[in-house]
Amino acid sequence: MKNKVVVTWLLAIASIAISAKVVKAETIYCGLKTITVQNGKMTQIRHEDGTIHKLGSDSKYWSYDGKSIKHKLIGERLPCGTNPKSRDEIIDGLSSRFIKNPSIYNMDKQEALWMTSFTANLMKTDKNCHVLVDASKSVVRNDMFYIDCSDHSDKSHRYWVTRGDLKAGNSRPPATAVTKLVAINICSTELRSKAMIPSTYNPALLTGTSSRIVENVGRNIVEINFTAKSAIGVEGKFRGRCVLESGRLIEAIVLDR
Repeated sequence: MKNKVVVTWLLAIASIAISAKVVKAETIYCGLKTITVQNGKMTQIRHEDGTIHKLGSDSKYWSYDGKSIKHKLIGERLPCGTNPKSRDEIIDGLSSRFIKNPSIYNMDKQEALWMTSFTANLMKTDKNCHVLVDASKSVVRNDMFYIDCSDHSDKSHRYWVTRGDLKAGNSRPPATAVTKLVAINICSTELRSKAMIPSTYNPALLTGTSSRIVENVGRNIVEINFTAKSAIGVEGKFRGRCVLESGRLIEAIVLDR
């Protein structure tokens, strides 16, 4: 009986000791990032774009010294505190990133200023752009800029604006994919027009067609196997591939198969 009491007493002490070591997780705000700290160690970091990274005790890149956080590859430290940023401070911080080094975003200084004003207004007025994720001048489309945002539910949206729209502050709705069937019809019509003899175009719509949606950029990607005859009447086998953005065809290629 005495031994049983001693064991119970020791278990109670051990339980108290373990409980004493467990500290409630604390939310800390560092710049535009939010971290979770437990037992003096950073266990999680939420970035400006909503991305969350779980951090182990041996985190390779991020460190926390009790007052600030630092990334191994970035020189400056981000001071931390217990007060969250206001919505206006968050918008200002996210939209002003382009001014410091415009060339990173393929912009000149003037374009960076326009983008700062444009994205700040977008976050204030468009529910689909609650948080600015990224933006840049396109290297493929002449004088076009893309803007990536996430809404309140962290769903991604992409906007395309011309240089003129960027300067004037004219916003457009985000790119939105069309239904798979509509995308197939658009693609099939385009592939028919590319056939040497369009009347011989014969698509395998049931067994040789695929259609998928890339929702975060508002695109549809369609691939269709088809046969068509050449000018001398020889039937060939082909595979066509189409890329649509907001229902608009931006790419259509035909390959032999």
